[in-house]
Amino acid sequence: MTKRQVRFLIRGTSLIVAVLAGFYWGGGLSFQHDKAAYVTSSIVFDAAHHNFGDARPGAKLEHSFKFRNISQHRIKILRVSTTCGCIAERSKRSEVAPGADEEIRISLRTDDLVPPQHVTKEVLVYFDDNKTKAYALHIEVNLKPSVSLDPGVLAFSIAPGARTSTATLTVRREMLDIGIFKAGNIHNLPPYLSVKKIQETDNNSVYFFTLDVEKAPANLESQRLFYKSAGLEELVTVPLQRRVEFGIALNPVSYHQIIDRKDNTENLKVLASQNFQLKQSGDDLKVERIELKEGSVFSGQIIDEKNFSITISRKPPQRLIAEQINVICTQTSSGLRLSLPLEAILIAKGED
Repeated sequence: MTKRQVRFLIRGTSLIVAVLAGFYWGGGLSFQHDKAAYVTSSIVFDAAHHNFGDARPGAKLEHSFKFRNISQHRIKILRVSTTCGCIAERSKRSEVAPGADEEIRISLRTDDLVPPQHVTKEVLVYFDDNKTKAYALHIEVNLKPSVSLDPGVLAFSIAPGARTSTATLTVRREMLDIGIFKAGNIHNLPPYLSVKKIQETDNNSVYFFTLDVEKAPANLESQRLFYKSAGLEELVTVPLQRRVEFGIALNPVSYHQIIDRKDNTENLKVLASQNFQLKQSGDDLKVERIELKEGSVFSGQIIDEKNFSITISRKPPQRLIAEQINVICTQTSSGLRLSLPLEAILIAKGED
């Protein structure tokens, strides 16, 4: 027999073995040659990718990647490499006989992952048939929160001189597979924040937070609060916001005058004049200036720190004038400025 005939015989034998292996797959596991299948010269995986779908933090996620040894020699798994510590794998390190089936079991820990986020991880498998080539398997999950927070930002309004500020947070159940939903306890609070449960329903829990203004930092950071309830243990991120409120109001709240255009300008200035008072919870806020749009028919005059007046500077060019006047106030203790909008409406009747 010539060398050429020997090579032809070997190739033909390999083809027959591959065909017989294909017939063998009819029993036991079902391995399909589709886009999901991962086929090598020695190994065929039933799929190289698995999507866990939607899941909540703390859920137990496990999947087995099944494969078959389609070679004519024994193959052994050398090692399995993962891309992060949140992945664990279990597989037999014993040899896999020709035509035998085996699996690599992958588990994904989601306890420390904060939803919502889409997580994709890669697992590399090395066999002794090719020690330098890794077979890549992929898993993914859409991590959704078991609960939602309303409001999304916990804002504390702080008036001058206030020692505490309060805000209300509602925790709503979003996923129905978390078992019996009961109002849980919130832990990991910073020393300047306290909480009290005030309401509980089948799907909602309402909490009342109190901020210690003296202990709280100037810039509040988001807090990862540990929410624990029946059938649920989850870290939820709550952005905190500190809002400086002056606790002020204008009396009256708007300027509204009706004039007769037949009157002379000086009389109109007197008739159209309206006084305003700045009301505040503290005593360190004063009127600094009154801002008018360019060419405005209105004029403003500061009487003292808490009082000012609005009138007109000339006869109005049309019968109806509506503008916004900005009253600029300053807090003397901090130097902060606040702009108070004042709606001004002037109606002119009659002819010149």
